[in-house]
Order: sequence, then C-alpha cells, then structure tokens
Amino acid sequence: MDELISFLVFEDYKIEKCLFNINSKFDFNNAEVSVKPKFKVEHTYENENRVFVSLTCLINENNLSDDSDAFYLEIMLKGIFSIDDKFSEVPRESVHDVINLNTVAILFPYLRSAVTNVTSIANIEPLILPPINIHRLLGLNK
Repeated sequence: MDELISFLVFEDYKIEKCLFNINSKFDFNNAEVSVKPKFKVEHTYENENRVFVSLTCLINENNLSDDSDAFYLEIMLKGIFSIDDKFSEVPRESVHDVINLNTVAILFPYLRSAVTNVTSIANIEPLILPPINIHRLLGLNK
C-alpha cells in the first residue's frame, strides 16, 4: 500500500473569492443559458516543500455588458499542498510535474461544486461544469 501513497499532501482549501451577478434583463424562461468558462491556475511556492495553488473559474467575463449573458461568476479557490519529507529521493523535476498537474486535478472537483452551489442558491438552473482534461487546461499536451 505504501507504494500507492503520493508524496503530495493536500492540507486544505478555501474559497478566496466569489463574485456573482445575475442579469435582470436575461429571460431565464425562454432563453438557453450558454457559458464558456475560462480557467486560470497559479502556483506560488512558500518554500520547496509547500505550495499554494489558486484555481479560478470565470464565466461570462464581460460582466453582463451583453444582455445575452445570464450571469457573471468568478470563483477562486486556493489550495495548500505540501511534500511529505519521507519521499526526498523523488527527483525535483518529477515533484514539480506532479505538483503542477495533481494539485489542479485535486482542486477542480471543489471548484465544480462551488459553481453548482452558487448557481443553485441563486434560484436558477444549477450550472454543472463538466469534468475537464487537466493536461489541456495546463497546456501540457504536446
């Protein structure tokens, strides 16, 4: 079982930012809600064994300047990750590759849930983001 344990430790996450504006001119009864979410990822190293990861989802970035947008939503999660010291033999470049990919993969379901919850409590049809290809999001496909 030990060989299955990752050196990456997920310590915690918080919603750092949540902005939601509904478009009062949008006809929710007769129009289809269309969204094209954009994502932003930022890794900030506190030291070589601890990293903060910000994952942001921005929906309808023009902030309702277009009446065809049902709402504006911006959510930013910040996750805290550390590296377990007992895995010190892992090459540093491998550690950074795992951190860049796996931290986002770990945080994304929390982001999806937050988007669904915010749209649900707004009393509109809940928006459920589909699972995404993290490699493509991070531009890792070659």
